[in-house]
Amino acid sequence: MGAAERTSPSILNNAALAAQVLLLMSVFICVAPQSAFAQSNKQKVTITGGIDPSGKLYNWTITNNYSKRIVFVSFPHYSASTFTAPFGWEVDCENLLNVGVANPQGDCEATAMDLSAGIPRSGSSKFEMQVPRAVARRPGKVLIRFADDTEYVVAGVELPQKESVGERYVPMIGMGGIFAIFLLVAWMRSRGKKSEEDPDSNVADSEQP
Repeated sequence: MGAAERTSPSILNNAALAAQVLLLMSVFICVAPQSAFAQSNKQKVTITGGIDPSGKLYNWTITNNYSKRIVFVSFPHYSASTFTAPFGWEVDCENLLNVGVANPQGDCEATAMDLSAGIPRSGSSKFEMQVPRAVARRPGKVLIRFADDTEYVVAGVELPQKESVGERYVPMIGMGGIFAIFLLVAWMRSRGKKSEEDPDSNVADSEQP
């Protein structure tokens, strides 16, 4: 048996294993951030929700577990075009995408225009943000202010954020690696078939100094 025939199965197995590892890494990069969005009901404020199936609209429900009304909220954003608050709230957003700014990121704030419009204890209100283009989705922090001027930060809220270098290029590199391994496996199989068809050439190759 020639040298090529002895090594080909081992190389093919290693190449296949490497392809599976790269595929699992790519899947992990895509879904890992989702586990961080859950929040405990023991917090002063809970925020549930996030992006909808369209991938362009964020919906959040804020629930107040504190004794004083919520009168102010601030959501960080990237590439948002609109921000909507409940009736009786005033909205102020910086660097919205639709005003043509070079760096469309900042904060979208909403303030209750009257104390009665604030979110009472055990009450909930919905807030909505339109993000017309695909951006990164990661857990972030939302600032809450109560009627007694107490401030509270809610972490783990799904927010539209700017893509990092890793988020932009790692999946592409992973897919490129998988494609390269696929070509390597195909080449090794082709080499193995040639060895089976011409066993004398393997013997001659192995006898060369």
